[in-house]
Amino acid sequence: MNLEGLIREREYDKPVNCSKCGGKLKYLGVGEYECTECGNKELDDYGKVRNFLEEHPGANVLQTEKGTGVSKAVINDLIVDGKLEISSKARFLRGDGEE
Repeated sequence: MNLEGLIREREYDKPVNCSKCGGKLKYLGVGEYECTECGNKELDDYGKVRNFLEEHPGANVLQTEKGTGVSKAVINDLIVDGKLEISSKARFLRGDGEE
């Protein structure tokens, strides 16, 4: 069995080129990128979810999916990968109101 195919790093829809001018993007950290040509800022999936949760603390997975356009599967991957933590209000993971 080839383990290399089983182990992969998730990309979280990382932007490559600026959506405004097509310039190259430089990674700034925490899911944020800046265009080296025009200074426009872009976000990958992690950045979108992180910003949304900062503005909407306690939002569940379905609310976050709707508010960011990032799929529920990717949001759950972010949790599994340790990029997001579940608060004491454990409703976030399921998004269905169950604890």
